[in-house]
Amino acid sequence: MSLEINKAMKIAGTMCLVIGALMLSSCVKDKLIMYNDEAHLYIEKIAADVSKDSTSYSFAVRKAEVLQDTVYVKVRIMGKAAKSPREILLGPSENSTAIAGKHYRLLPYTMPADSFKMSLPVIVMRSPDLLKKEVFLELNVLQSKDFMPGISKQLSYKIKINDFFSKPDNWDQRLAVFFGVFSEVKFAFIFKTLGMSTFAYPEQVPYSQMTYLKIKLKNALAEEEKINGLMMDEFGNRVTFPN
Repeated sequence: MSLEINKAMKIAGTMCLVIGALMLSSCVKDKLIMYNDEAHLYIEKIAADVSKDSTSYSFAVRKAEVLQDTVYVKVRIMGKAAKSPREILLGPSENSTAIAGKHYRLLPYTMPADSFKMSLPVIVMRSPDLLKKEVFLELNVLQSKDFMPGISKQLSYKIKINDFFSKPDNWDQRLAVFFGVFSEVKFAFIFKTLGMSTFAYPEQVPYSQMTYLKIKLKNALAEEEKINGLMMDEFGNRVTFPN
């Protein structure tokens, strides 16, 4: 029995060494990039959630006359700031379903002198087909004459575009406890009642305010149902909010 235990411990130890070596190799690679003389660029993400690599934009929460808007992608350099402006290149991946000139437009981008970071504007465009389908633009950091791609896991960013009430990215993880199960009908009612389409909880909207908004929605729904009867969503379920 002791021999089997020793054997199992040796195997486990070997696996830990292999995994550790792989992780160290990845870290060393990024550190080597950081201290290389060449300038590098990567997409800046939330420190607490570097895995978040996408955002959603819906024209449904904009007035009918709004035909285009701007989504910003934050980028940061690795290395020293320069005394002159430097060219930045972003490009769509071949996986993107958004069409240039129809759903989006990229601009010439330049990192200003003496700067380490900036927000790059991406123009999103309203198109009739977005009423029925969502498209996405996956942007990649490309090599320019001034920058090489930086941190390997932070070189792409996805922008989802539509013209209907789609589920916010943080609904299931953060908002469901206040608003319940998502539906387009419910979200449209939320927007109509509150005039809000984004709820950055808990980063910007505290728990107390989210609770207040939930109560406000419950009261507004009760008044709505007194006049028009039960509100049913696109799935045939009654629209409700948690207690």
